[in-house]
Amino acid sequence: MTDLPGLQATWDNLGKEDPYWAVLSDPERRHNQWDHDEFMATGRRHVEAVGGWLAGLDLELGGRVLDFGCGLGRLSNALAETGCQVVGVDIAPSMVEQAKAMSRFPERTEFIAYDGRALPFPDASFDGVLSLIVLQHIPPLPKVASLLELVRVVRPGGVLVLQLPSHRTSPLPVPEGCQAGLEVLAAPAQLRPGQQAEVRVRVSNLSEHPWHFSPNLQLGNHWLADGATVVSDDGRTPLPMSGVPAGQSAVVTLTVTAPAETGDYELELDLVLEQVAWFHGLGSATVRVPVEVSAQVAQPVAPPAAEEVGDEAPLVEPDPSGIEMFPLPAELFRDLLEHVGCRVVRLVADELGGPEWSSYTAVVQRLY
Repeated sequence: MTDLPGLQATWDNLGKEDPYWAVLSDPERRHNQWDHDEFMATGRRHVEAVGGWLAGLDLELGGRVLDFGCGLGRLSNALAETGCQVVGVDIAPSMVEQAKAMSRFPERTEFIAYDGRALPFPDASFDGVLSLIVLQHIPPLPKVASLLELVRVVRPGGVLVLQLPSHRTSPLPVPEGCQAGLEVLAAPAQLRPGQQAEVRVRVSNLSEHPWHFSPNLQLGNHWLADGATVVSDDGRTPLPMSGVPAGQSAVVTLTVTAPAETGDYELELDLVLEQVAWFHGLGSATVRVPVEVSAQVAQPVAPPAAEEVGDEAPLVEPDPSGIEMFPLPAELFRDLLEHVGCRVVRLVADELGGPEWSSYTAVVQRLY
Protein backbone atom coordinates (compact mmCIF):
# COMPACT_ATOMS: atom_id res chain seq x y z
CA MET A 1 0.00 0.00 0.00
CA THR A 2 1.70 3.21 -1.18
CA ASP A 3 -1.49 5.27 -0.85
CA LEU A 4 -0.72 7.49 2.16
CA PRO A 5 -4.35 8.52 2.80
CA GLY A 6 -5.26 4.82 2.81
CA LEU A 7 -2.37 4.03 5.15
CA GLN A 8 -3.47 6.84 7.44
CA ALA A 9 -7.08 5.60 7.42
CA THR A 10 -5.97 2.07 8.30
CA TRP A 11 -4.00 3.15 11.34
CA ASP A 12 -6.57 5.73 12.41
CA ASN A 13 -9.22 3.00 12.41
CA LEU A 14 -6.95 0.68 14.38
CA GLY A 15 -6.43 3.50 16.87
CA LYS A 16 -10.18 3.71 17.36
CA GLU A 17 -10.91 -0.02 17.49
CA ASP A 18 -7.95 -1.75 19.19
CA PRO A 19 -5.14 0.77 19.80
CA TYR A 20 -2.98 -1.17 22.27
CA TRP A 21 -2.92 -4.29 20.08
CA ALA A 22 -2.22 -2.19 16.97
CA VAL A 23 1.02 -1.05 18.65
CA LEU A 24 2.01 -4.36 20.26
CA SER A 25 0.32 -7.12 18.26
CA ASP A 26 0.37 -9.97 20.75
CA PRO A 27 -2.29 -12.42 19.44
CA GLU A 28 -3.47 -13.06 23.01
CA ARG A 29 -4.08 -9.33 23.58
CA ARG A 30 -6.24 -8.65 20.54
CA HIS A 31 -9.69 -7.13 21.03
CA ASN A 32 -8.60 -4.73 23.77
CA GLN A 33 -7.05 -7.34 26.08
CA TRP A 34 -3.98 -5.23 26.99
CA ASP A 35 -3.70 -3.87 30.53
CA HIS A 36 -2.74 -0.18 30.31
CA ASP A 37 -0.02 -0.23 32.99
CA GLU A 38 1.51 -3.43 31.60
CA PHE A 39 1.49 -1.93 28.12
CA MET A 40 3.22 1.27 29.23
CA ALA A 41 5.81 -0.73 31.20
CA THR A 42 7.02 -2.26 27.93
CA GLY A 43 7.96 1.25 26.82
CA ARG A 44 10.17 1.73 29.86
CA ARG A 45 11.91 -1.59 29.20
CA HIS A 46 12.58 -0.67 25.57
CA VAL A 47 13.89 2.79 26.46
CA GLU A 48 16.15 1.30 29.14
CA ALA A 49 17.55 -1.20 26.62
CA VAL A 50 18.22 1.56 24.09
CA GLY A 51 19.87 3.67 26.79
CA GLY A 52 22.16 0.78 27.65
CA TRP A 53 23.25 0.33 24.02
CA LEU A 54 23.95 4.02 23.62
CA ALA A 55 25.88 4.28 26.88
CA GLY A 56 28.14 1.48 25.72
CA LEU A 57 28.86 3.47 22.56
CA ASP A 58 29.37 6.77 24.43
CA LEU A 59 26.28 8.20 22.72
CA GLU A 60 22.91 9.53 23.89
CA LEU A 61 19.61 10.62 22.37
CA GLY A 62 20.01 14.06 23.91
CA GLY A 63 17.64 16.52 25.53
CA ARG A 64 15.08 16.94 22.73
CA VAL A 65 13.89 13.67 21.15
CA LEU A 66 11.45 12.80 18.38
CA ASP A 67 9.35 9.65 18.93
CA PHE A 68 8.48 8.72 15.34
CA GLY A 69 5.26 6.70 15.13
CA CYS A 70 4.45 7.47 18.74
CA GLY A 71 1.11 5.63 18.83
CA LEU A 72 -0.28 5.97 22.35
CA GLY A 73 2.92 7.54 23.70
CA ARG A 74 4.38 4.29 25.05
CA LEU A 75 8.00 5.35 24.36
CA SER A 76 7.34 9.08 24.70
CA ASN A 77 6.35 8.74 28.34
CA ALA A 78 9.30 6.49 29.08
CA LEU A 79 11.68 9.02 27.48
CA ALA A 80 10.07 11.91 29.36
CA GLU A 81 10.52 9.98 32.60
CA THR A 82 14.30 10.19 32.01
CA GLY A 83 14.08 13.99 31.68
CA CYS A 84 13.91 14.38 27.88
CA GLN A 85 11.70 16.85 26.09
CA VAL A 86 9.78 14.60 23.70
CA VAL A 87 7.72 15.26 20.61
CA GLY A 88 5.66 12.29 19.42
CA VAL A 89 4.41 12.25 15.85
CA ASP A 90 2.01 9.75 14.28
CA ILE A 91 0.02 9.32 11.09
CA ALA A 92 -3.12 8.32 13.04
CA PRO A 93 -5.05 11.23 14.60
CA SER A 94 -6.93 8.81 16.86
CA MET A 95 -3.64 7.58 18.35
CA VAL A 96 -2.38 11.12 18.89
CA GLU A 97 -5.52 12.20 20.72
CA GLN A 98 -5.26 9.24 23.08
CA ALA A 99 -1.54 9.86 23.61
CA LYS A 100 -2.33 13.41 24.70
CA ALA A 101 -4.97 12.17 27.14
CA MET A 102 -2.67 9.47 28.57
CA SER A 103 0.46 11.60 28.94
CA ARG A 104 2.01 11.30 32.40
CA PHE A 105 4.42 14.17 31.72
CA PRO A 106 2.44 16.84 29.83
CA GLU A 107 5.10 19.45 30.58
CA ARG A 108 7.72 17.37 28.75
CA THR A 109 5.66 15.75 25.97
CA GLU A 110 3.94 17.04 22.87
CA PHE A 111 1.96 14.92 20.40
CA ILE A 112 1.35 15.87 16.76
CA ALA A 113 -0.56 14.17 13.94
CA TYR A 114 0.83 14.47 10.41
CA ASP A 115 -0.01 13.15 6.95
CA GLY A 116 2.94 10.78 6.43
CA ARG A 117 4.80 13.13 4.09
CA ALA A 118 7.19 15.89 5.22
CA LEU A 119 7.65 16.07 8.98
CA PRO A 120 6.32 19.38 10.35
CA PHE A 121 9.65 20.39 11.92
CA PRO A 122 12.58 22.59 10.88
CA ASP A 123 15.93 21.12 9.85
CA ALA A 124 18.18 19.96 12.72
CA SER A 125 15.50 20.60 15.35
CA PHE A 126 16.06 17.44 17.43
CA ASP A 127 19.01 15.92 19.27
CA GLY A 128 17.80 12.40 18.60
CA VAL A 129 15.11 10.15 17.14
CA LEU A 130 13.68 6.91 18.50
CA SER A 131 11.41 4.69 16.39
CA LEU A 132 10.58 1.08 17.27
CA ILE A 133 7.97 -1.20 15.61
CA VAL A 134 6.96 1.55 13.17
CA LEU A 135 9.10 1.68 10.04
CA GLN A 136 8.44 -2.02 9.45
CA HIS A 137 4.81 -1.17 8.61
CA ILE A 138 5.59 1.58 6.08
CA PRO A 139 5.71 0.57 2.37
CA PRO A 140 9.07 0.89 0.56
CA LEU A 141 8.85 4.32 -1.08
CA PRO A 142 7.27 6.13 1.91
CA LYS A 143 9.76 4.27 4.13
CA VAL A 144 12.75 5.73 2.27
CA ALA A 145 11.12 9.18 2.35
CA SER A 146 10.56 8.81 6.11
CA LEU A 147 14.19 7.83 6.71
CA LEU A 148 15.38 10.90 4.79
CA GLU A 149 13.02 13.11 6.78
CA LEU A 150 14.26 11.67 10.08
CA VAL A 151 17.85 12.43 9.10
CA ARG A 152 16.82 15.96 8.10
CA VAL A 153 15.28 16.88 11.45
CA VAL A 154 18.23 15.60 13.54
CA ARG A 155 21.12 17.98 14.19
CA PRO A 156 24.62 17.05 12.98
CA GLY A 157 26.11 14.85 15.69
CA GLY A 158 22.66 13.70 16.76
CA VAL A 159 21.60 10.06 17.11
CA LEU A 160 18.83 8.02 15.51
CA VAL A 161 17.74 4.64 16.90
CA LEU A 162 15.59 2.89 14.29
CA GLN A 163 14.15 -0.64 14.21
CA LEU A 164 13.40 -2.56 10.98
CA PRO A 165 12.94 -6.14 9.76
CA SER A 166 15.62 -7.27 7.33
CA HIS A 167 14.23 -10.52 5.89
CA ARG A 168 12.23 -13.60 6.76
CA THR A 169 13.90 -16.00 9.14
CA SER A 170 13.54 -19.01 6.84
CA PRO A 171 12.79 -19.69 3.18
CA LEU A 172 9.13 -19.99 2.31
CA PRO A 173 8.21 -23.60 1.51
CA VAL A 174 6.16 -24.25 -1.60
CA PRO A 175 3.23 -26.57 -0.85
CA GLU A 176 2.51 -29.25 -3.43
CA GLY A 177 -0.24 -28.54 -5.90
CA CYS A 178 0.20 -24.77 -6.30
CA GLN A 179 -2.20 -23.96 -9.13
CA ALA A 180 -3.19 -20.51 -10.35
CA GLY A 181 -5.87 -19.33 -12.75
CA LEU A 182 -4.85 -16.20 -14.69
CA GLU A 183 -7.38 -14.11 -16.60
CA VAL A 184 -6.28 -11.00 -18.48
CA LEU A 185 -8.80 -8.22 -17.92
CA ALA A 186 -6.99 -5.52 -19.92
CA ALA A 187 -3.71 -5.53 -21.86
CA PRO A 188 -2.11 -3.54 -24.70
CA ALA A 189 -2.42 -4.86 -28.23
CA GLN A 190 0.35 -2.62 -29.59
CA LEU A 191 3.37 -0.90 -28.02
CA ARG A 192 6.41 1.04 -29.12
CA PRO A 193 9.85 -0.53 -28.48
CA GLY A 194 10.73 -0.10 -24.82
CA GLN A 195 7.34 1.42 -23.98
CA GLN A 196 5.73 0.66 -20.62
CA ALA A 197 2.07 -0.26 -20.19
CA GLU A 198 -0.22 -1.67 -17.53
CA VAL A 199 -1.84 -5.12 -17.61
CA ARG A 200 -4.77 -5.95 -15.35
CA VAL A 201 -5.09 -9.59 -14.35
CA ARG A 202 -7.44 -11.59 -12.17
CA VAL A 203 -5.37 -14.14 -10.26
CA SER A 204 -7.34 -17.07 -8.81
CA ASN A 205 -6.04 -19.54 -6.26
CA LEU A 206 -6.97 -22.95 -7.67
CA SER A 207 -4.99 -24.78 -4.99
CA GLU A 208 -6.45 -26.58 -1.99
CA HIS A 209 -4.51 -24.38 0.41
CA PRO A 210 -4.25 -20.61 0.92
CA TRP A 211 -1.33 -18.58 -0.42
CA HIS A 212 0.49 -16.86 2.44
CA PHE A 213 3.78 -16.05 0.73
CA SER A 214 3.55 -12.25 0.53
CA PRO A 215 5.45 -10.12 -0.25
CA ASN A 216 7.40 -12.88 -2.05
CA LEU A 217 4.50 -14.06 -4.20
CA GLN A 218 4.21 -11.82 -7.27
CA LEU A 219 2.73 -11.67 -10.73
CA GLY A 220 5.47 -11.46 -13.37
CA ASN A 221 5.90 -11.76 -17.11
CA HIS A 222 8.12 -12.92 -19.96
CA TRP A 223 8.20 -11.92 -23.63
CA LEU A 224 8.16 -14.61 -26.34
CA ALA A 225 8.74 -14.47 -30.12
CA ASP A 226 7.96 -17.48 -32.33
CA GLY A 227 7.47 -19.54 -29.18
CA ALA A 228 10.96 -18.79 -27.82
CA THR A 229 11.61 -16.63 -24.76
CA VAL A 230 13.39 -13.38 -25.68
CA VAL A 231 12.92 -11.57 -22.33
CA SER A 232 12.93 -14.04 -19.47
CA ASP A 233 12.05 -11.67 -16.64
CA ASP A 234 10.35 -8.29 -16.94
CA GLY A 235 7.80 -6.80 -14.52
CA ARG A 236 6.67 -7.64 -10.99
CA THR A 237 3.68 -6.76 -8.86
CA PRO A 238 2.85 -8.33 -5.47
CA LEU A 239 -0.35 -10.11 -4.56
CA PRO A 240 -2.25 -8.91 -1.47
CA MET A 241 -0.15 -9.02 1.69
CA SER A 242 -3.02 -10.75 3.50
CA GLY A 243 -2.72 -13.72 1.12
CA VAL A 244 -5.24 -15.35 -1.22
CA PRO A 245 -7.42 -18.10 0.29
CA ALA A 246 -8.19 -21.24 -1.71
CA GLY A 247 -10.96 -20.59 -4.19
CA GLN A 248 -10.62 -16.81 -4.08
CA SER A 249 -9.15 -14.26 -6.47
CA ALA A 250 -7.29 -10.97 -6.48
CA VAL A 251 -7.16 -8.38 -9.27
CA VAL A 252 -3.69 -6.89 -9.69
CA THR A 253 -2.03 -4.45 -12.09
CA LEU A 254 1.35 -5.28 -13.60
CA THR A 255 3.59 -2.76 -15.42
CA VAL A 256 5.36 -4.36 -18.39
CA THR A 257 8.05 -3.01 -20.73
CA ALA A 258 7.97 -3.88 -24.43
CA PRO A 259 11.07 -5.48 -26.02
CA ALA A 260 13.55 -3.13 -27.67
CA GLU A 261 13.13 -4.67 -31.16
CA THR A 262 10.02 -4.34 -33.30
CA GLY A 263 8.02 -7.45 -34.16
CA ASP A 264 5.15 -9.70 -33.12
CA TYR A 265 5.42 -11.00 -29.55
CA GLU A 266 3.51 -12.90 -26.91
CA LEU A 267 3.29 -11.44 -23.42
CA GLU A 268 3.37 -14.45 -21.07
CA LEU A 269 2.06 -14.00 -17.51
CA ASP A 270 2.89 -16.27 -14.58
CA LEU A 271 3.18 -16.19 -10.79
CA VAL A 272 6.62 -16.31 -9.18
CA LEU A 273 7.61 -17.10 -5.62
CA GLU A 274 10.75 -14.97 -5.46
CA GLN A 275 14.02 -16.88 -5.32
CA VAL A 276 12.08 -20.16 -5.19
CA ALA A 277 10.10 -20.99 -8.36
CA TRP A 278 7.80 -19.85 -11.13
CA PHE A 279 4.40 -21.51 -10.89
CA HIS A 280 4.77 -22.82 -14.47
CA GLY A 281 7.61 -24.98 -13.17
CA LEU A 282 5.20 -26.40 -10.60
CA GLY A 283 2.72 -27.44 -13.28
CA SER A 284 0.48 -24.36 -13.23
CA ALA A 285 -0.69 -22.87 -16.55
CA THR A 286 0.48 -19.50 -17.83
CA VAL A 287 -1.51 -17.15 -20.04
CA ARG A 288 -0.26 -15.40 -23.20
CA VAL A 289 -1.41 -12.22 -24.94
CA PRO A 290 -0.33 -11.22 -28.49
CA VAL A 291 1.31 -7.78 -28.65
CA GLU A 292 2.66 -5.99 -31.73
CA VAL A 293 5.75 -3.89 -31.05
CA SER A 294 5.99 -1.18 -33.70
CA ALA A 295 7.73 2.18 -34.02
CA GLN A 296 4.53 3.56 -35.58
CA VAL A 297 2.39 3.20 -32.44
CA ALA A 298 1.52 6.59 -30.92
CA GLN A 299 -0.11 5.30 -27.71
CA PRO A 300 -0.63 1.85 -26.21
CA VAL A 301 -3.58 0.20 -27.94
CA ALA A 302 -5.66 -1.97 -25.62
CA PRO A 303 -8.73 -4.11 -26.33
CA PRO A 304 -11.90 -3.38 -24.35
CA ALA A 305 -11.46 -4.37 -20.73
CA ALA A 306 -13.23 -7.55 -19.62
CA GLU A 307 -15.64 -7.48 -16.73
CA GLU A 308 -13.66 -7.48 -13.48
CA VAL A 309 -16.34 -9.17 -11.38
CA GLY A 310 -17.39 -12.66 -12.31
CA ASP A 311 -18.68 -15.88 -10.82
CA GLU A 312 -15.46 -17.86 -11.21
CA ALA A 313 -14.09 -16.99 -7.76
CA PRO A 314 -14.88 -14.35 -5.15
CA LEU A 315 -12.38 -11.52 -4.74
CA VAL A 316 -10.09 -11.95 -1.77
CA GLU A 317 -11.27 -10.35 1.42
CA PRO A 318 -8.76 -7.81 2.80
CA ASP A 319 -6.98 -8.40 6.08
CA PRO A 320 -9.27 -6.71 8.62
CA SER A 321 -6.32 -5.43 10.61
CA GLY A 322 -4.59 -3.88 7.59
CA ILE A 323 -1.21 -4.38 9.30
CA GLU A 324 1.48 -5.26 6.77
CA MET A 325 5.23 -5.89 7.00
CA PHE A 326 7.76 -4.31 4.64
CA PRO A 327 11.38 -5.39 5.26
CA LEU A 328 14.49 -3.39 4.44
CA PRO A 329 17.71 -5.46 4.16
CA ALA A 330 20.32 -4.27 6.62
CA GLU A 331 22.96 -3.64 3.95
CA LEU A 332 20.56 -1.51 1.90
CA PHE A 333 19.67 0.44 5.04
CA ARG A 334 23.36 1.00 5.77
CA ASP A 335 24.10 2.15 2.21
CA LEU A 336 21.17 4.58 2.21
CA LEU A 337 22.00 6.19 5.55
CA GLU A 338 25.69 6.49 4.81
CA HIS A 339 24.88 8.03 1.42
CA VAL A 340 23.06 10.91 3.15
CA GLY A 341 25.82 11.76 5.61
CA CYS A 342 25.26 9.35 8.49
CA ARG A 343 27.36 6.74 10.25
CA VAL A 344 25.70 3.44 11.10
CA VAL A 345 27.38 2.81 14.42
CA ARG A 346 25.83 -0.54 15.24
CA LEU A 347 23.09 -2.96 14.16
CA VAL A 348 21.60 -4.81 17.12
CA ALA A 349 19.60 -8.00 16.45
CA ASP A 350 16.18 -7.95 18.13
CA GLU A 351 12.86 -9.79 18.13
CA LEU A 352 10.62 -6.77 17.52
CA GLY A 353 9.64 -7.93 14.03
CA GLY A 354 8.07 -11.12 15.37
CA PRO A 355 9.08 -14.77 14.97
CA GLU A 356 8.86 -14.81 11.16
CA TRP A 357 11.31 -11.96 10.65
CA SER A 358 14.98 -11.25 11.22
CA SER A 359 14.87 -7.78 12.77
CA TYR A 360 17.50 -5.22 13.76
CA THR A 361 17.68 -1.95 15.65
CA ALA A 362 20.17 0.47 14.10
CA VAL A 363 22.14 3.06 16.06
CA VAL A 364 22.91 5.86 13.61
CA GLN A 365 24.75 9.15 14.01
CA ARG A 366 24.27 12.06 11.64
CA LEU A 367 27.73 13.37 10.72
CA TYR A 368 26.88 16.59 8.87
